Amino acid sequence: MLTKKIQKFFETVDVVLEGDSYSVRLDTKPIKTPEGSALLIPFQVLANDVASEWAAQEDEIKPLSMPLMRLVCTAIDKVAPVRAGVIEQLARYGLSDLLCYRSERPNDLVALQHKQWQPILDWVAHSMQVPLNVTSGIVHIDQPDGTVEKLTVIIDVYDDFKLAALGEITQLTGSLALGLACMEGHIDGAFAFEASQIDDDWQTKQWGVDEEALERRNNLEADIKFATQYLEALV
Repeated sequence: MLTKKIQKFFETVDVVLEGDSYSVRLDTKPIKTPEGSALLIPFQVLANDVASEWAAQEDEIKPLSMPLMRLVCTAIDKVAPVRAGVIEQLARYGLSDLLCYRSERPNDLVALQHKQWQPILDWVAHSMQVPLNVTSGIVHIDQPDGTVEKLTVIIDVYDDFKLAALGEITQLTGSLALGLACMEGHIDGAFAFEASQIDDDWQTKQWGVDEEALERRNNLEADIKFATQYLEALV
């Protein structure tokens, strides 16, 4: 992805079918990724959305205003070449998932975590046959034998573009369980965001709003929104 602003150098943006994928072209010239690969997108809706990001650029190209383009480049440059390693890394999130580590007190926070988080873990256990153990406090808890292997099989079903979405949501929320629930349409991005922020939101209610923390929260919310928009365009 571009790392700095540069002057806009094109007039037209088009989406062209190229084989089984779609190419986004600027003044008829196909875009390449930062690593020099062809930007070929196997999903027409996503290709159109990426083209819209480019078309919205004005006098200067602003990379931060093109989150879908960034995720496409992630799929092509960062996922596809090392797919097995990405899958292993994601599967290992299941060993220390946010939803498995609950507060010991106060009671209202404990109850809120259980209400929001346990149904997600129950869904993972029932729908994916991967039960995850839960603990209170920060001391590490072991997960059942074979957890990583089971999650690896599940995650391997996703293509490189979907893996990019899963990786983004999982890292943003700190939870593979939330990521998988989003991937399968069990929850939406808004729910995933709110669930990931339970602890911070509770702290805010107790001690008031911190401006830097609020900015981080807003940025995180936007990033998860874009990640789920990207995911929804993989059709």
